Formats: sequence, structure tokens, C-alpha cells
Amino acid sequence: MPVVDWATVSSSSWDLVVLTTRPGDLDEPVAASISGARPSIIAITSQVDGDRDIAVSMFPESEILVFSPALLSERTTGRNVRYWQPPGMPVFMASGRRETVRGLRRGLGGGLIVGVPVFMISAPPAVFIPYVAELSVREGSWTALRTHLRRPTQASAEAVHAVTGVRIPMSARGTGLVLDALELFVPIDVGEYAGRHFARHEGQTLDMLNGWAGQLARRAARRNAAPALAELAPALGELAQALRLRVTR
Repeated sequence: MPVVDWATVSSSSWDLVVLTTRPGDLDEPVAASISGARPSIIAITSQVDGDRDIAVSMFPESEILVFSPALLSERTTGRNVRYWQPPGMPVFMASGRRETVRGLRRGLGGGLIVGVPVFMISAPPAVFIPYVAELSVREGSWTALRTHLRRPTQASAEAVHAVTGVRIPMSARGTGLVLDALELFVPIDVGEYAGRHFARHEGQTLDMLNGWAGQLARRAARRNAAPALAELAPALGELAQALRLRVTR
């Protein structure tokens, strides 16, 4: 699939715009063009705590949905991008007003999107982003990640607790089996892809870790408890600090 510049399409009329960049990171001319186009729906793929509110404030005339991609994309040559979609999965899971999501499903057809409750959008990143963070801390080395699964596994459990309120036991051994399956069944070099792809999003990864820690702190405050982050989410805090040193160096 070829990639085109925004200038090529900015004068067109759009019913749906999907932002794969965080709304607050858009260049001002691009944000102004999107706002001027007044698409009926803008979907964001960022799940950083607070980014949906930013999108709502930036594009008040559009309805904001949250999309969770269920595919891998990779630029091949020039402006061409290839995609891999797990068999039987939609391209996007979508969270938002039920009537809007249903209308998109009918309009797009082909099983491109499926409407899901908001926790099904927020839970998957809580599971895997701590491993992405550990991969970044390990300089993008898949081999180093495979030998350092304890911390991200604990951080993943803490992040899932933050978004669902449920404590789910996780094990580094189970994670290793999942990574084995990814290497076996995904038709690209998962380790090389992950190290390269997520290196471009380390700041966003750090913001997601901090967002989950903040959610845990707010939940504790509602219970009139105020434990330190080291008690609430020791692995999330340690992982965020390690990644922060890399992002800010």
C-alpha cells in the first residue's frame, strides 16, 4: 500500500480521519487542516492517559473515537507499507458511542472494525507495553529482553490492575511461551521489527507507564490511602525510571 503526503489529500472531503500520531504531537498546519476539513469522526490510536481529552479540545466539531490497531505495519521500500493482520481479527477495535461505531462498521464493511467496551481497548496495551519499555531499555535487543522478563511481567500486572481494577497473576515463563509463539507464527522478524518500530515511540511508551502509575495513585486516593509509588507499582516505577534515563539522555 503506498503512503501519500498530507498535502496530497488535505483538500479532499473526509468522513473519517485516523490519527496514528498523538493529537498533541501534530504539526500546527496539519492540525489546522484537519480541523478545517471538519471530518465527522476522528479516531485516535494513542492510548496515553489524557490524549482523548486533548483530541476533543483540538477538534470540537468532530466525534472522537479510540481505535486499537490489531495489525502490524512495516515500511518496505520508498513509500510502500505492508501490513500483517492476524487471521480472523479485525483491523481495528473501536471504542466510542455505540451508534457511531455501528455506522462505521456498516459503512466500511469487510470486518475492518469491531466495537468493543473501553476496557478491551485499554487492557491490551497494559499487557504488552511494559515489555516494549523493557525492550527499549535493553537498546532494542530482543535477546536481552528474553533474558530479562521478570520486571516487565510484574509491571504488566500492575498496569492491568490500573486499567481494570483486577489483579491478574502473570509469569515470566508464560510470557516466554507467548514470545516463542510470536516468533513462530508471525511472518516477519518479530525481534528486529519490535526493536526498530518501538524505538521511535519511547516518549509515548514512557507517558503510558506514567499514566498507569497515575491511575493507581488516583484509585488509592479515592480509598483515602496515599502510599508511595514504590508501594503501589514498584515495577512500573522502576521501569519508568530506567526508560526516562534513556529518553532524556
